[in-house]
Amino acid sequence: MTSRRWFTAALLVAAPTSLSAQAKPDWAAFDKYVAKAAADWRVPALAIAVVKDDSVVFAKGYGVLEKGKSQPANEHTRFAIGSTTKAMTSASLAMLVDEGKLKLDDPVTKYIPELQLYDPWVTREITIRDLLTHRSGLPGTDLFWATNWKYSQADIIRRLRYIQPSASFPISSKTPSAAKWCGNSQSGRAFILLTNAATALLRSPRSR
Repeated sequence: MTSRRWFTAALLVAAPTSLSAQAKPDWAAFDKYVAKAAADWRVPALAIAVVKDDSVVFAKGYGVLEKGKSQPANEHTRFAIGSTTKAMTSASLAMLVDEGKLKLDDPVTKYIPELQLYDPWVTREITIRDLLTHRSGLPGTDLFWATNWKYSQADIIRRLRYIQPSASFPISSKTPSAAKWCGNSQSGRAFILLTNAATALLRSPRSR
């Protein structure tokens, strides 16, 4: 019994110590790890930011802006990270759902009332869930954003009314594979809408 009590006491004493150690990461070691990984994988440049409780606890750039030149990348360097932002947008929306501020089956026009698609019925019926699951039926419109035309997000949203769908809405398991692929290629525009919906919600008085 005595040994068991000592063991229990040791656990109670050790537990706060372990939690405290976990709460204070070794950023110097992390910095060295990232630098070594970038060198091992021959990554020209990257930037990392770690956010905890709404505060940036680590931010640093690695490498150079242009291979063969010496100007360094830093924590403010912008990178074309493509579709990795979809995971960030989806996670942000899921957090808003958990907080009761948004529902996946809310119509998109609840948050972006100016939205108009080619079909008025789709405009009225399309939901946050439809955009997240790539079933709007819109075709690929990469020229809206992957060019030097420099359309703003507001311009992109306004011009969606002129884009004819490539598949019926909503895309389902019965949709032909070619049409389904075309419908899925719209995901970049869908996530622009999702980002704007989340931003509009967070800026509204009811979200505070």
